[in-house]
Amino acid sequence: MKVERSEGLCEDNMISAYIHALFCHRALWVDGVHLRDISLASIIWDKDRHVGVLHDFDLARHFGSKGATSHENTGTVPFMALDLLGNDGQSGLVPRRYRHDAEAF
Repeated sequence: MKVERSEGLCEDNMISAYIHALFCHRALWVDGVHLRDISLASIIWDKDRHVGVLHDFDLARHFGSKGATSHENTGTVPFMALDLLGNDGQSGLVPRRYRHDAEAF
């Protein structure tokens, strides 16, 4: 697989990569895998298959597993949902929801 960062893609490929990553993220979430750190760097482009690939799972957790709790709000700040950046979010009082990762997209 030959991949490249999404930042250098032409507009059409970037849109495709974004859509593929969004669908992949939703499928992972439904299966209980919560990424919690979506950013532009999380999306790469497979040049051979012409598809977007979601990667960078270092902060991901399987729902119910040990590790970061559902209230621990990790992520790349410019891509985090606004309510996670407020006082309640920073204090861990805001439970992590699908919409928080979706807002990162």
